[in-house]
Amino acid sequence: MEYEDQQPRLFDGDRWGRRPPPGLKSLLFTLNLQMDWILNNIYNATRNYSPIIFAEGETRIEKLTLALEDRWYYSHSGIDWRAVPRVIRQLVNFKRVGGVSTIEQQLIRTVLERRERTIRRKSRELVLAYILSHRMSKRDILRCYLAMAYFGYRLRGCDEVAQIMFSIDAPDLNREQAAFVASLLVYPMPSTVRFGASYLFPISNIDGFLDSASTFAPKWARRVRRRMRYGLLRAN
Repeated sequence: MEYEDQQPRLFDGDRWGRRPPPGLKSLLFTLNLQMDWILNNIYNATRNYSPIIFAEGETRIEKLTLALEDRWYYSHSGIDWRAVPRVIRQLVNFKRVGGVSTIEQQLIRTVLERRERTIRRKSRELVLAYILSHRMSKRDILRCYLAMAYFGYRLRGCDEVAQIMFSIDAPDLNREQAAFVASLLVYPMPSTVRFGASYLFPISNIDGFLDSASTFAPKWARRVRRRMRYGLLRAN
C-alpha cells in the first residue's frame, strides 16, 4: 500500500519520514494538543451533575478559596506576576519556594498529576495555565478546580468533602465551613484523621472537631485552624 493511501498519523512527517525541525510553531502545536487532552479530561471529570459546577452566583467556598489560594485571580491570565518578588525573597532567604501557583496552574497540575519540583515541569505548567485562561472562563476554571481538587485521604472534590464533612452541598457551606474546606487544599486531611475522627461526621462544631483531630494529627489540626482564621480575615 502506498504511503498516500494510509491513514495519516500524528508526527509521521512527509512521505520520506522527514519531520519538521523543532521550533516555536511546533512547540505551540504540541502545547495546544496537550491542552485539548486536558480540556477533554476536565469535561469527563465534571460532566456528571456537580452542585458546585451548576451553582447560581458566587458561593462562599469560591470566595474563601480565592482569599486563600489566589487573591488576584480575576486580574491575571493564569500567571500572577505579583508573586515574582515573593519567590525572589524565598530564594534569597533559602526558603522553600511555594504558595505562588494560580488556580489555573493548580488545575493543570491536578489533571496532569505531575508534582515533581523541576523547572521544566513548572515552565510547561505556566504556559499551559496561560493557554487555559484563554480557553475557559474564569468561573468555569475555578469551579472545575474545586470539583476535582484533592482535599485529603479519599476526598476528591469539594462536593464530596461537603457531603461527608457537613452533609450539605458545597454551594450551601457557610463562611466557617467554607474556610475549613478551602484550608484542606493546602493541608489535606490525613488518613489518621479521616478514619480516627470519622465518628464526628457530620461536623457540627469545627473547633470541637479540630480539638479531637489534634489527638491523631496535632500539627495538621493546628495548621488548619491557623489557615481558617487567615482566610476568614482576608475574605472580609
